[in-house]
Amino acid sequence: MIDKVIFFIIIIIKIFLFPTSQSTDFEVHRNWKAITNSLPISKWYFYSKNKWTLDYPPLFAYMEYILGKLSKFFDPNITNLDSINYDSLVCKTFMRGTVLLGDLFLYFSIKFLSKNINLSFNKFLVLLISILFYAGLVIVDNMHFQYNGILFGLFFVSLGYIAKKKYTHGAVFYAICLCMKHIFIYFAPAYFIFYFQHIIINNIKKGNYKSLMINVINIGLGIYAVLQLTFLPFIVISIQKKNLSQLIQIKDRLFPVQRGLLHTYWAPNFWALYSFADKILYFIHDKLSKKYKFIEKIFDFILKFKDNKDINNKRNTSSIGASENGVSKETGFDIMPDINIKITNIIIVAFIIIYYIKYFCQISNNKTRKIKNRKIMEFIKHCIFSNLIFFNFGYQVHEKAFLNISLLALIYYILLKDNEEEYLIKKKAEIKKYHYFDILT
Repeated sequence: MIDKVIFFIIIIIKIFLFPTSQSTDFEVHRNWKAITNSLPISKWYFYSKNKWTLDYPPLFAYMEYILGKLSKFFDPNITNLDSINYDSLVCKTFMRGTVLLGDLFLYFSIKFLSKNINLSFNKFLVLLISILFYAGLVIVDNMHFQYNGILFGLFFVSLGYIAKKKYTHGAVFYAICLCMKHIFIYFAPAYFIFYFQHIIINNIKKGNYKSLMINVINIGLGIYAVLQLTFLPFIVISIQKKNLSQLIQIKDRLFPVQRGLLHTYWAPNFWALYSFADKILYFIHDKLSKKYKFIEKIFDFILKFKDNKDINNKRNTSSIGASENGVSKETGFDIMPDINIKITNIIIVAFIIIYYIKYFCQISNNKTRKIKNRKIMEFIKHCIFSNLIFFNFGYQVHEKAFLNISLLALIYYILLKDNEEEYLIKKKAEIKKYHYFDILT
């Protein structure tokens, strides 16, 4: 009952945030409801008459379609494609109300996860408050406007099933997450290695080939079913038109490489430092190279690694007022070598390999004490590191992607504290036992 009261209080507080000024994402999601309800499905990913084009996977688009259908009972103008920047009181109330429905789902998913990792009720309450009232989530969802509550709710359900060793269910819910928002691809290396280790390697070691085959087939079929149902309408259209334009267009919308290395609002990652270094070098070149010949020779050497070697030929994407001006476009650097998506992917793969080499070397040497929820803690740690690597070195990383790391870190910390407390209780019990034995002898 206490958890329901806490949830109710948090929801009341979030309702008071309804009048806060909405961001561009408010109009983005309103417009997506309009696109999915005003156009045939074949045109969803081709519509480009305004800048709020649909660039989330189809499963999220279906959710927007359903919410758009519901919105017509409250305000038909919500799904009007011509209602640009529409924000009537009814529209704002309905839109923000749909986010609270996501919070309701998030509440049940946290409860499901807590039950499956055997958290005490007090720890469950801590986890519930920590996530539902986490400042980053409140700002991004309830003020800025997004639907991360629904997305992370699905992911927590996946975690809960993995904790209970229901790996097929865990994989299916991860596939659903991925088909809702493609940023969950940051978790893919963690899922792949964890499943490879605990389903394939462990079953081979035990000689349990039947279990291995059953698990692999079930997981494969589960993921295939999610992907097939998600993309089925677009596959049917592609078959009818005898071309892959629908699927290619979805791919281009989900991975808009043309937007460049840096997002409109920078993620504070390695490429932000890289861009800052480029600006410093540009000003050094501009002020000092004419005075000191050796500085000019150094810059001549650095510029050999650039496609555009003429530093005086300034482009729209040059560092002066371009990469930091809030416009998402292809980013060029004046001094430092330009970075494309192939380079970022190579760096990401390299760091993931380094991380897992270190991890497998450690587990082969470690003989540690028995830890409660060891596997799920191990998996969460993999997810955190995988997301950190993508966040720091990925192409076009959104600053809000740090939610993936911070929310998982909250769960990991609570599990860690739970283990420490249990360990101390056992140690105290052992000390009392041996102390009592000493008195008797």
